[in-house]
Amino acid sequence: MYYLKQGNVLTLVQEDQSNYESDTSKNSGKTSLNMDSIMKRLFTLKNKRPIIDFLNSIYGDDIGYEAEVNYPNVENLNRNINSVILSFRADLYIEVTDKGKLYDYAIEFQTKYEKDMGIRIFRYGFDKAVKNFMELNKNTIDISFPEPYLIVLEKEKGLEDKINLRIKFPKQGNFNYEINVLKYWEYDIQRLYEENKYLLYPLQLFNYRRFMERLKESKQPEELKKEKVEKINIHILITIKNTLEAISEAYKCDKITLEDYNEMLSVIQNLNDYFIDTYNYYKGLSKEVEIMFKSFYDPEVEKRGIVIGFEKGIQKGIQKGIEQGIEQGIEKGVQQGQDKAKVEIARNLLRKGMSLEFVVETTELSLDLVKEIAKGIMS
Repeated sequence: MYYLKQGNVLTLVQEDQSNYESDTSKNSGKTSLNMDSIMKRLFTLKNKRPIIDFLNSIYGDDIGYEAEVNYPNVENLNRNINSVILSFRADLYIEVTDKGKLYDYAIEFQTKYEKDMGIRIFRYGFDKAVKNFMELNKNTIDISFPEPYLIVLEKEKGLEDKINLRIKFPKQGNFNYEINVLKYWEYDIQRLYEENKYLLYPLQLFNYRRFMERLKESKQPEELKKEKVEKINIHILITIKNTLEAISEAYKCDKITLEDYNEMLSVIQNLNDYFIDTYNYYKGLSKEVEIMFKSFYDPEVEKRGIVIGFEKGIQKGIQKGIEQGIEQGIEKGVQQGQDKAKVEIARNLLRKGMSLEFVVETTELSLDLVKEIAKGIMS
């Protein structure tokens, strides 16, 4: 155990041989999920709007978009390699100053809920409070805890909306430390949108990790495992498609910037790579995902948009018509890429034996076009 100094902040760090992005030890033999990188990408976007919207949503605050957002601590990554199903977590501290008022938050992300979470969160909060906000008077010591929140990604039966840590003092009574819980598995894309939690769009793939992990560890015949994975792959493909559509819509509505868009896609790619690296019979989905990424976010379109935007944007007196033309050009390029990719996805699904109705629903292509694609495969 040691203290890590960053600026004026001292952070208590628990040394653990398992705190690495990749673990190839005999005890594990599993590829680690880089939760630290994922949360850092999502919560350190240069555009503050998605972060502020999320904080206002879960804490019920009313922070303005002009607020100053700071991250006084680097997220700590930890993993429990003794569990049957690997558990990953990331700790995130956020300080927001809005109109002279300080908001201090402590958010814990956990893939799999563990019973000692309340104790850990209290301990980390206490350490931060002592190191950052301690005021020494003659008879009183005042410390200020960050407001805690726990986000659990994978389903945990019986988990309530709050965790209570009851601290008992023999003669002074009891103190109740409450931690609100966001149960991510209860959120689909629509609910995340309605509750302004769109920052968490890219984490939808977590809904499949426990199934894939248990299937991998099971003693079923490999052929049977592959059959089950083929079926779940279709659902994963649809989930990625719906997530990309939601992110695209957030961009069109000016909730996120083009740079945010890229960061969110990077998170999805990180999760997809984790699935492929961890479950060696999952690789068949890689091509479809790659095609889908290109259809929703063509890097060349991004590059053209940024170059033109800088060249035109820095010039005083730029005409509104030019700006609109650039935007229309980007949208047209993206749409063309989407149409081409949908045809390729439809072709791949048909080759796997999917029904015409399923392909139409998945790709949103017309039935007549899907029939033509099917004829081309048969010929």
